[in-house]
Amino acid sequence: MSEVEMKAFTDAVEKLGRNFEEFKHENDVRLKDIEKKGKTDPLLTEKLEKMDKAIGEFASEKDKLVLKMKQLAAARSTGDIEETEEQIEAKSLFREFLVEGKHTKSVGSPEFFVNKFIPESKGGKLERKSMSVMSDPDGGFMVTNDMNGRMIKKLHETSDMRRVASVQTISGAALEGIRDLDQADYGWVGEKSDRPETSTPALKAYLIPVHEMYAMPMVTQTLLDDANFNPEQWLADKVADRFSRAENDAFVNGTTNVKPRGFLGYPVGTTNPGQVEEIASGTNAVITPDTMFDLVTALKSPYRANAQFGMHRLTTALLRKIKDGEDRYLWDPGLNGKMQQQFLGYAINEFNDMPVPANGSRSIAFADWKEFYLIVDRVGIRTLRDPYTSKPYIKIYVTKRTGGDVTNFEAGKTYRLGA
Repeated sequence: MSEVEMKAFTDAVEKLGRNFEEFKHENDVRLKDIEKKGKTDPLLTEKLEKMDKAIGEFASEKDKLVLKMKQLAAARSTGDIEETEEQIEAKSLFREFLVEGKHTKSVGSPEFFVNKFIPESKGGKLERKSMSVMSDPDGGFMVTNDMNGRMIKKLHETSDMRRVASVQTISGAALEGIRDLDQADYGWVGEKSDRPETSTPALKAYLIPVHEMYAMPMVTQTLLDDANFNPEQWLADKVADRFSRAENDAFVNGTTNVKPRGFLGYPVGTTNPGQVEEIASGTNAVITPDTMFDLVTALKSPYRANAQFGMHRLTTALLRKIKDGEDRYLWDPGLNGKMQQQFLGYAINEFNDMPVPANGSRSIAFADWKEFYLIVDRVGIRTLRDPYTSKPYIKIYVTKRTGGDVTNFEAGKTYRLGA
């Protein structure tokens, strides 16, 4: 990150810090009202909800932008990519947004920056079976001569599992590995004592198969010829985004044998293979500092060194209000040069495929993700263009093969809110 970019980031976190300090003050007033009167002003509650939403959105956006800028900086340093003029322009506008507080739609807004510089979500469901210039809803509006501007991309919430988990590309249909289930035995002996044989660690093989997902939208040749943008590329982007969101949901929640196995797809139990250990919060979906400490300390120290939280953004909003026994807030928006928002000193990742907080929901995960979960790719996205079988339509057949599974059940824990 350049000196100018670092200055923009520093200014941004200072603004976030001021907003969070105001939030803490107002929340303290609310807590005192409840303690003295048993209730609080509804207007204050509404104000806090708006402040909390704004802080959460800004902190989340800040985390995404900084992570992306670090990734781009790393890629530039190795010569893997070169910045486009559009990206340079977007970065300049991003700095204006952070430093000067410009919030217009066209200059420096988060929406502008995300769409131009960090197009992480290009979503939208492929709900139509085909596209035709004769029907506006099916694509006809894309060929009008006076159409200007870019197509609006709807942002979809998902879980960026590929960023935190281990990822491996294979050349076969499955990845085989060995899981270490135990440790070597030992004994203390005297100088002349016998040395009986000690037991060896138990091992167990595991298999992570790759699974296939596909999409096959159709578009007319006329539309491809006449549209003043590239509909084929647009459809490819749509499908790629949909694949990304589908696999991320599977990495979290998958349970069937036709998709990756998610870490929430395993039954609750001990650290034995096939079970993910769980910490309970107590009753009434209340998250307490003590039980969150229990969650952290349940993970062995070698894994805690690289551990991070994963949770839905609405769960993060609950953590934002939690205090310790000395009346200190435990959520950190990511100030003082830290890259991500944190809780108890551990980074928070937004996994929006995890359950929203509710009675009995398994809403928080805490893991050394690279040890805990492995994503396996067979190949990238493959596209087959078929202009023959359904004339005048062209079929765009897209496939991807990927798998995923927990590989080290000791390296991750989950947290369930009370019923």
